[in-house]
Amino acid sequence: MNSLNTQEGISGVLNFNKSRLSTQFKDSASDGQLKFMDSFHILRKQVDVGNRQFLVDSTTKKIDGVSDFDQNKFEPGKVLIVDRIKIGYDKDTDEGKEGVLGYQKALPPAFRNAKLVITQDGKLGEYPLSELVNKYTGNSIQDDYLMLKHPIVLVGGSEFVFELVFPKGVSDTGTEKHYLELTASGIVVQRSTAA
Repeated sequence: MNSLNTQEGISGVLNFNKSRLSTQFKDSASDGQLKFMDSFHILRKQVDVGNRQFLVDSTTKKIDGVSDFDQNKFEPGKVLIVDRIKIGYDKDTDEGKEGVLGYQKALPPAFRNAKLVITQDGKLGEYPLSELVNKYTGNSIQDDYLMLKHPIVLVGGSEFVFELVFPKGVSDTGTEKHYLELTASGIVVQRSTAA
């Protein structure tokens, strides 16, 4: 994997994905007209146990403290390169607690056995939640991320989906509400001329 800590590493990831990039983006890259910014895209959401559920899709709205995603498509001229992911879990008896919980509880078995699937023009990654969960075993918050061997590249202008897939037959008989916090961290690369 290329390190996103260097210009060379970022260029390598973009070059590897060049067939997915627009002609305008590639021209801006050739002309040195790209901006690079650290990125932490966070989504906090109440989730029902069982079946398949969309975490990020066309109905996702940007809400301060709850979601940095605004629907499921970035504007053309923007690329998000994700090299670290983490999941936090919490529960509460009430609905609508996405923005006030701590997301430091252990995942119940149904969630540990679920998978996060990320697609954009095909599958980009499939990750067991048990590997993404915030284990709080390190010396810093950075230690709680899963470092991806191959970064996920989300290209502006094309729809993407983050989907939670539970094992067959899983259901919830409890009364508490379940909440997930997804953090996708990496670099945003944007054309300097893009709004």
